[in-house]
Amino acid sequence: MDDELKNLDLSEIDPLKWAEFRRRVFVLEQYLALPNPTSADRIRHGAKLNLGAQQFQNLVRTWETDHDPRKLSPGVRKRAVRHSRSRRGGVDPAAREIARGVIAELGSSASLRELVELVRLRCTALRITPPSRGTIWLLSVEARGSPSEQHGNAILVARAFLKLPVETAMGTVFPELTVAVNVSTRRILAIETADPEATPDLRDLATAIRGRDPVILADLGIRTRLSRYVLGRTPMATISEKDGRRTLAQVLGRKIGLLEVAYRNLNGNPAKSMHSFRDRALNFDDARTAVAFAMERHNAAVAAAAEADLFSRVPSVPEA
Repeated sequence: MDDELKNLDLSEIDPLKWAEFRRRVFVLEQYLALPNPTSADRIRHGAKLNLGAQQFQNLVRTWETDHDPRKLSPGVRKRAVRHSRSRRGGVDPAAREIARGVIAELGSSASLRELVELVRLRCTALRITPPSRGTIWLLSVEARGSPSEQHGNAILVARAFLKLPVETAMGTVFPELTVAVNVSTRRILAIETADPEATPDLRDLATAIRGRDPVILADLGIRTRLSRYVLGRTPMATISEKDGRRTLAQVLGRKIGLLEVAYRNLNGNPAKSMHSFRDRALNFDDARTAVAFAMERHNAAVAAAAEADLFSRVPSVPEA
């Protein structure tokens, strides 16, 4: 049974539900291990999952069919989805131009808060619905130019924070991520996950990027730690911590795979990101596994997008 729990494919499951999925599998495997289960056994094991006998039997059949964790839904009510005004065709062109004008006036390096506030004031004065924060952020990124234009084919190593609560001896925290990504291709080469109160070692990350051709771009603190493990002949350049995080945000956006990330310190209570009594904060081992799943998903999406773009550039064969 321990092997069954270790080998579960949870890559498509919300990490906050992992504890609940494992509990369900444990109860199901306990029941299936009985030589001749009775109706009393079904009632007893179903009660462990707050399910009636028939509901539990249906879950048993589902699990026996293909052992797919995605079908063991905890039945958590989904939160209402707010549709973004940033979607294609959803932003008033006049509002978009107002936003571009504000960005040109304040400069693309102005804080998002300043940009959003001034855009809102000007749009309200003209009775125009202002663009979302996301749209304004994307327009400011557009104004700065693409990261590959600024930094070329560099490997950027910068910090971010994972919006996923993780339990430590000192309480629940949002982990710190140190991400190494190829700026040109957007492919993530390595991620180290650490307690935000600790200093990441970066040994494993250095191993992943050592010996690659592009220059390594990092802030002074990260560069100093990397230099312990990266050979001296590896080209390295310095970027400020602020610019490093900003460039990482441009390259990756707000998510890595299915996981939300932030590029500034998260001061809120991590426990508040759990919205169901079934949600559980992760330990660091599970957090690192979740990040590995997210990195794999991100890189697969980047590769698929690159392949689609390449395919679209192939000239069609004229008909005879």
